[in-house]
Amino acid sequence: MKVFLCAILSGLATFITLTVSQQDQLQESISRGQEIYSDFCVTCHMPNGEGVKHTFPPLAKSDYLKTIEKLVFVV
Repeated sequence: MKVFLCAILSGLATFITLTVSQQDQLQESISRGQEIYSDFCVTCHMPNGEGVKHTFPPLAKSDYLKTIEKLVFVV
């Protein structure tokens, strides 16, 4: 019983460590993305990501690059 309990606790500790690590990595990725957006994208796509109609496509809540017709137009 003690071995089983130790195995359970060990697995739980490993899960918690991995989850915290993933959250840290996610936060670092979000921070890098915000910095990149501020440096390169905000000028055209605006701070809110809505872009400029008929000039710069919206990025916020957009599936703009998901349709092949629009993708071909962009390229």
